This record gives sequence, structure tokens and C-alpha cells, in this order.
Amino acid sequence: MVGGGLFGVYAALYLAGKSCSVLLIELEDALLKKASIVNQARLHSGYHYPRSVATALMSDDHKARFIEEHRSFVLFDFEKYYAIDRYSSFTDALQFERFCDFIGIRCDRRDDHPLFNYDRLQAVYATTEYTFDPILIAEYYRQKIEQHRGIEVMTATVVTETAVSGRHWQIRVSDKHTGRQLALEAAQVINATYAGSNAVNRVFG
Repeated sequence: MVGGGLFGVYAALYLAGKSCSVLLIELEDALLKKASIVNQARLHSGYHYPRSVATALMSDDHKARFIEEHRSFVLFDFEKYYAIDRYSSFTDALQFERFCDFIGIRCDRRDDHPLFNYDRLQAVYATTEYTFDPILIAEYYRQKIEQHRGIEVMTATVVTETAVSGRHWQIRVSDKHTGRQLALEAAQVINATYAGSNAVNRVFG
């Protein structure tokens, strides 16, 4: 498993639970330190993707599973609004309303709200979208990884070379601080990185 963020850690735990031996490789010095912490911590309900219905539907579908498994980390009790800029938005109010109606998500127009400058905005909508605490969820998953004997973790590690041998990957990794290299063999590799997705894919051809 390449990438020790939320997706990589979750996948590692899932596979280890199916009796797979898992090696989790992370570029940073610790797990869950990059996008899993510094992102917007939003449980996307699809609102962010009005020009990609397929992405919006996937976001909304997977939200329910995330909430079910992480309810104690989710914050439900606040208002969420989306505003359509009058001058520079790629989506207008009518498109946004049609989009929300099509995928079945809440979109209640608010024609008067003290926090918004309506001279600048075409429309403001009350929506339903939650957030989660990324610090608490990261600590929760670090503890679960540490307690699981079927998962080995290598941090500060870069995948430098790969080759296919029969049904297995031959992989060379390097410690980013010392340069020490190690040869590995894996039946399967999952790219669970975010910012480094394309770079990792290139190394694996």
C-alpha cells in the first residue's frame, strides 16, 4: 500500500482484516500528516461538483458509509451555505438548482441573510453538508494501525523503481533521510496517495 493517509490506512486495515499481509509505505515521517489533515474536512454531499454529476453522486453515496463508521468524529450541528457569485462563477443559480434536484440533495434558496453581500452574489442556498475533526480521526486510525499485527509501516519512504516478475511486483524503496535502499516483493500494490498519485503511477508504469 503506497500512501499512509486516511484512504491508505483504511484500506490497509480492511485488507489485514481479510488475512492479507500489508506493508504500508508513506513518504512523510508519520501517517496521516498531509491531505488527511490539511484538507477542508468536509463530507462532500456533491454540492462542490455541479459540473460533474458522476463525481457528485459518488460523493453523496459514500457519505452515508463514512458517517456510519465515523459518527463520533462528525460535526452535525451547524448551518452550511453555498453561494453563487454573480460575476465569475462557472455555474449559475438555475444550473445549481437543477443539479441539486437531479441528484436529490437539499438546496433551499435564502433571499436574505446577514452574512452575505447580495450585491455580489446571484443566489445563496442553505444546504446539508457536514464536517469531521481530522485530528481526532487521524489519532484514532494511528492507534488502530499500531495495534494491528498484520500491518507493517514504513514512513519516510519513497518508491524509486518497480518491475514485474511473473505475478509479482519487484519494488525498490529508499529512505528519504538516509538514502538506504531496500528491495521488496508484492503480489499487489494499491496507490492510495493524493498529491503524489501521478508520480507513483509513473514509477509503476
